Amino acid sequence: MLSQSKNLLIVDDEKNVLNSLKRVLKDGSWNIATASNGLEALEKMKKSRYEVVISDQ
Repeated sequence: MLSQSKNLLIVDDEKNVLNSLKRVLKDGSWNIATASNGLEALEKMKKSRYEVVISDQ
């Protein structure tokens, strides 16, 4: 049985946080996208489906 990667979107205005989370979570089971603000995240969500979104508060 083939495992299918899931889509993950990480949203944070700090580039270091985005890069750190992307590096830690990159294990091959997730297709990871990043956005630096809410508007960018919404635009990405219009184009792709994400199973998980991690966002800064």
